[in-house]
Amino acid sequence: MSKTFISILTIFLVSLNGFWANGQNIFTNAVSNNWTDAANWSGGLPEPNEAVSIEGTVSISTAVSCGSVTINGDSRSITVNSGGTLTCTSLSVGAGVFSGIAINFGGEVIVNGFMNNSAGVVVNSGGKLRVTGAVNNQITEASILINSGASLITESTIENNGTFKSVNHVTSTS
Repeated sequence: MSKTFISILTIFLVSLNGFWANGQNIFTNAVSNNWTDAANWSGGLPEPNEAVSIEGTVSISTAVSCGSVTINGDSRSITVNSGGTLTCTSLSVGAGVFSGIAINFGGEVIVNGFMNNSAGVVVNSGGKLRVTGAVNNQITEASILINSGASLITESTIENNGTFKSVNHVTSTS
């Protein structure tokens, strides 16, 4: 093989390493905060079982599905708006300033597995958070707020080491 070919191949492989960190498709906010804009993702729109990492602020106003969702670091968040549904296999909200999830009127997050929270989750009036696995509010700085008219539906346990406030009600089907 020629040195030129090996050099080009090396550059290509190194660039792929940054393309998907740890096998995750990364939301980068390259052009907007819209989940459904492929230009915002390091690997194009996520496949239904693909792991994703949020490296910015994302807005969801339609039904989207993916594998695991990770939000880590400062000023990284997901907002689910009216008509929006995020369905994932697990959800991890890492510690960070202004990190977390806001579920607004008519929005829904469905976690078909476990949810770990180290930051903030707010479910506003008319929003729904449905978790089939355990909910773990991990650290004292973490908070889950279920506002009046909102719902948290879980089929398992809620372990709380932080702040858990329900202005409305929580339904457990276990």
